[in-house]
Amino acid sequence: MTNRNKLDSNHSLSLTNSSRSEEEQDAKIYQEESRVFLKGYGIPPPIVQFSESYLSPSLLLELKRRYYLAPTPVQAQAWPILLKGRNLLASAPTGSGKTLAFLIPALIKVMNKQPLRIGEGPIALVLSPSRELALQIFSHAQSFEIATGVHSYCIYGGVPKPPQIRNIQQGGGICIATPGRLHDFLRTQVISLQNCFFLVIDEADRLMELGFQYEIQSIIDHMGFNKQIALFSATWKNEFNFLADHVMRDYIELKIGSQERSISRNICQRIELCDALCKDARLLEILDEIGKNGCTKILIFTNKKTSVEYLTLTLRSLGWYVVGLHSDKSQEDRDSALNSFRLGLIQILITTDVTSRGLDIQNVKHVINYDFPRNTQDYIHRTGRTGRHETSGSAYTLFTYADRRHTRSLIEVLHSTNQYVAPELYGLADQNDAQIRSSKLNMNLSKPWVRKRNRSICFVEN
Repeated sequence: MTNRNKLDSNHSLSLTNSSRSEEEQDAKIYQEESRVFLKGYGIPPPIVQFSESYLSPSLLLELKRRYYLAPTPVQAQAWPILLKGRNLLASAPTGSGKTLAFLIPALIKVMNKQPLRIGEGPIALVLSPSRELALQIFSHAQSFEIATGVHSYCIYGGVPKPPQIRNIQQGGGICIATPGRLHDFLRTQVISLQNCFFLVIDEADRLMELGFQYEIQSIIDHMGFNKQIALFSATWKNEFNFLADHVMRDYIELKIGSQERSISRNICQRIELCDALCKDARLLEILDEIGKNGCTKILIFTNKKTSVEYLTLTLRSLGWYVVGLHSDKSQEDRDSALNSFRLGLIQILITTDVTSRGLDIQNVKHVINYDFPRNTQDYIHRTGRTGRHETSGSAYTLFTYADRRHTRSLIEVLHSTNQYVAPELYGLADQNDAQIRSSKLNMNLSKPWVRKRNRSICFVEN
């Protein structure tokens, strides 16, 4: 695809008029083949090869050194949109390269901006819902520092403030932060966002679920004029559009893959119907089955912190190399657990949903949902910890009668990814639907006006 691009004086992407009709036709073919869905006006064509882009030679060399052969669909379409200066609402499956989709434009914008003096604040800001995800994004940004000359720093809660205050005072082009700690620093005037004009909110729907609407709005209010905002997530929910409508205007919607739910088709999803009292025994059977295929990384999700502690102690007593992680643990313990798992020193990581969003842990071959999550969107995020970057993986889910209210939406997810659905799962869905109808009928009959109406009905036998 021929794509002639250049950056204007405002560091936004502009396109020449030559071969525009050919580019538009090529772009349409690429978008259809890559299942790229777009909504908005003035949408620039995608960049499907690094050679077609406007990346600096040092940045291109760094990407090649990491064996990146071409932009992923979300990168190919997000880069030109963001570098054109447009606001963006983007959803793409887990493991599709969302981090680089916003990090590369952030680096380019900082590189093309007049360097700020010490203490003048960042040029680009990335908000994350968790400390672990913030540190992961920070690690990616740091890895490009030599190639780009762009310094980054990370601020998050759960650790002492003085070292982070020193990092802020030393300055940097990109700040990666959790909203709570950043809002606290803004309130106490430790940091300024007057020179920040590019904001990325990663896992935006999760931040809404956690109740950070006030902090996000306050952070945006502290930014300078002519700000540009991009929201990213792996799932598309009503909260996503609600936040977008309140924090930005004239945005482009970008969806990669299924317009409803996004799970890689490389993941084999196995739903294990079992009694709640048999979950421990079935978990051990699955682990023994997996163990026969060699030593691979296994991620086990639970809904309760107490379950993390219980399973950690149980599996350790049986000889498994396992570590637990949840939000009540200290930041030092959380970092140690994740690092041990990343490096392969520990085979099994047992965790709550604190690690279900965005974290990119290499070579996780198996995910086990000991508890079914509280909603199907979280199931998608958990499952997406395996099968990343076009690799294969498997996800086991222990599904009990108590989880029956999720059956219908779970079946939809399985259908969307061409997964096998057991007849028993259909039966449980039908049973749950019947119970809901019966419950609604009983509720109506309990209302006085309904009872009066029903008493007026008579049946006549012929």
